[in-house]
Amino acid sequence: MPKLVISLAQMNIALGDAKKNIALMDKWTTEAARRGSHLVLFPELFSTGCAWDQAKDLASTLNAGVFNDMSAAAAQNKISVVGSV
Repeated sequence: MPKLVISLAQMNIALGDAKKNIALMDKWTTEAARRGSHLVLFPELFSTGCAWDQAKDLASTLNAGVFNDMSAAAAQNKISVVGSV
């Protein structure tokens, strides 16, 4: 039976800095794939942190922003990427 390798990405989330957090997601996704993982799991609200006062400005539609970035990282590295945004 094949085994499923999962990586858990514990990262220091930059509050309200989606660009920096997405770059970290991309870096850790690449590293997880390099290590042979099939799936990488990111923490809750990894893309923005709990920046509730900026929620409207940081929001993404399902076909843009963080969702596109996660999809691209997954496709490029042939790995599944999971995380709440």
